[in-house]
Amino acid sequence: MSRPVQTAGTPAGPVLALALALALAACGEISNDRLREGDVTGQVLRADKNVGLVVFLADEPERQSLQDDGRFQLSSVAGGDRELLVVANASEAIRLPVLVVPRDTTDLGLIDPGPGAFLRLEVTTTSSRPEDYLLEIERTHLVQVIAEQGSGAFTAGPLGAGCYWGRLTRGGQVAWREEICLRAGETHILPVQVD
Repeated sequence: MSRPVQTAGTPAGPVLALALALALAACGEISNDRLREGDVTGQVLRADKNVGLVVFLADEPERQSLQDDGRFQLSSVAGGDRELLVVANASEAIRLPVLVVPRDTTDLGLIDPGPGAFLRLEVTTTSSRPEDYLLEIERTHLVQVIAEQGSGAFTAGPLGAGCYWGRLTRGGQVAWREEICLRAGETHILPVQVD
């Protein structure tokens, strides 16, 4: 039994063109997000699973807690150059640049964090109680840091060395916002007066 052979005289061109046009039209209905996303894995040394986590710094941070052995896997991460905050335990952290390759897994291997940085905001106010405020470190997981019991002191961290925007809010209203650059192992104390 012989199969038909396509030759230059066979009217396959219009049929192929129609099939290609229909296939391209259908692509508008299919999500291509997975084609632009990748996975990121690694293992953090000296990890405490009760505290440890990884966070891609972003307006809507993607985060995940660490497993018992410090391993993590973040799936469906938007491809491109990103920055990862790794919190190993209550005193160690690091920030890492990461190139997320779409449709691939980026393995960061063993991550050895250093001494974490902390921001200590000492808030005084004349018209309200400091404990009515919340401290947020923008683009991180630290979105509702509360004041220490009976004081106006807010401590955020550990964070990896680098610059962060801090914001103090009360009832959803921003009372203070500032960029703070932190060094590894530093506790940066910042007095803030709000009304």
